[in-house]
Amino acid sequence: MLARHLDCALNDVSHSKAHIEVNPIGTVAVEIKESHQSLKTEFDSLRFERKGNVTELVGQTPNARTGKTWRLPLCHRDARVLQECIDDATEEFEILMRDL
Repeated sequence: MLARHLDCALNDVSHSKAHIEVNPIGTVAVEIKESHQSLKTEFDSLRFERKGNVTELVGQTPNARTGKTWRLPLCHRDARVLQECIDDATEEFEILMRDL
């Protein structure tokens, strides 16, 4: 059970680089290198919203007290690859739990 990693450019005016880690235990962590920003959420608190030529990754930080919604503009291809990573990680975790 290994985490999957994806590097992509945000589809906005800054074109900042984002490093995304998909962990099979059900979490996604995002590091935006230029702004030194770290974001983390669970699969259940994550969704994709398609808007024109951008797919926004929308997440909710898990902490109830400081929880906030964040959005990352991705190109459609990167969003599709990320969704596939999440689907694969979910399936891998389900197989592991079933085998225990």
